[in-house]
Amino acid sequence: RRSNNRPGEARTLNFLGLISHQQGRWAEAETAHRNSLAIWRAIGDHRGEGHTLKHLGRIVQLRQGYGESAALCQQALDLLREVGDAPGEAKALTYLGNVYRFDGRSDQAMAVYEQALKISRGVGDRYDEGAILRRLGQIHQQRGRWVEAKEAFQHSLAIWRSFDDRY
Repeated sequence: RRSNNRPGEARTLNFLGLISHQQGRWAEAETAHRNSLAIWRAIGDHRGEGHTLKHLGRIVQLRQGYGESAALCQQALDLLREVGDAPGEAKALTYLGNVYRFDGRSDQAMAVYEQALKISRGVGDRYDEGAILRRLGQIHQQRGRWVEAKEAFQHSLAIWRSFDDRY
């Protein structure tokens, strides 16, 4: 704080929040992201605010349910669109789709996943493309649309295999 590097402080709080999330310490993660969010808002950085809202939406979904989580993801989406951050927009759409999917709103989930897929393909983000295709496959599978599910899963698998990732 002595250097008055507020963006650095906000980014670091987000990283701490992500670590807490990965460790299952939801309350700690939420606090870190909310503190980061306050900094981004205070300095007027909409890109930082959007990314933090996206992370916060995931945590809130795990802790409290879908209503506030969907609102946070939508706010993130709006801000990231506003600043022209296409990869961030795709992530926010994916997180919003997750909220809808786990809340039983599969039609809405499909619609936002399709938007996220289009953007991910447009920016060449193969990793997210594979992840989104897997999510679409899961919805098709739940609906008994076996051909569509298989096609989505096969396309996702081909992408994952192209990474030659052994982990």
